[in-house]
Amino acid sequence: MTRMHSLTAIFNLPRRAMMGAIVMVSIVSTGCTTNYLTNSTEGTYGVPVTERTIPQRLLDRSIEHTVKVNIYGLQENLKQDSRISINSFYSEVLLTGEVPSEALKKQIEEVVRSMPDVRRVYNEMDISVAKGYSSTVHDGYITSKLLARVTANNGIKPSQIKTVTNDGVVYVMGRMTPTQQSLLIEIANSTVGITELVLLTTLINDQGAPVTEDDIMFERNATGASVATVKPMIRNAATTDAAHSAEPVLLADNTNLATQETSSPYIELYSN
Repeated sequence: MTRMHSLTAIFNLPRRAMMGAIVMVSIVSTGCTTNYLTNSTEGTYGVPVTERTIPQRLLDRSIEHTVKVNIYGLQENLKQDSRISINSFYSEVLLTGEVPSEALKKQIEEVVRSMPDVRRVYNEMDISVAKGYSSTVHDGYITSKLLARVTANNGIKPSQIKTVTNDGVVYVMGRMTPTQQSLLIEIANSTVGITELVLLTTLINDQGAPVTEDDIMFERNATGASVATVKPMIRNAATTDAAHSAEPVLLADNTNLATQETSSPYIELYSN
């Protein structure tokens, strides 16, 4: 009721006074909002360094839609002959599922790599007959179970990671500290149904800066945490473009990313 009365009082003011009041409200309001004009979380208000900004979320959604439109245009019966899952997180695209041939798998990867907004491609598609709906439902159940356990633990926010399950293999994308990653490993290692954990995470410190091996060792010594006793089935997915390391992916500057020498020959639905 107080807010309604305040608005009524503003509209009862003379025009010049009312405009001044609106300007003051706008100035005060912007102090509590996020800087949506940049994809970087540095210098923004209310957005943790492990969270995606609104522009990045919209870009990821656009990338997923554009990839879907382009790859299903490659072959007429591709939807019937394959089962493909497309997930973009921080402009890094993960491809999972089943396709009928190695040639098609490579062709799909090339389509994704040719898109200028895609930073990395993780091609984890299998060459096999497409699995049925029951497999998709079971994988979704594993994902939900893992995220429920992550939610119950205050160390990691579910919104800072992207979790995809395919045939019992869980892929995790996102930005987190080494301590958070160790916690995630422990949670996944004790979750029934997970046959393998693939970490596609970017390691950062509390300020959002990339971490080194020395930083990881210092944090473990300071917190007393140790991952030596945790032995889950973990591997890092084979990547293209900028990710060549066998270690967990570290955050890279835009200058270190693979450049696109030619524009995409396919439909660019999200071009400016």
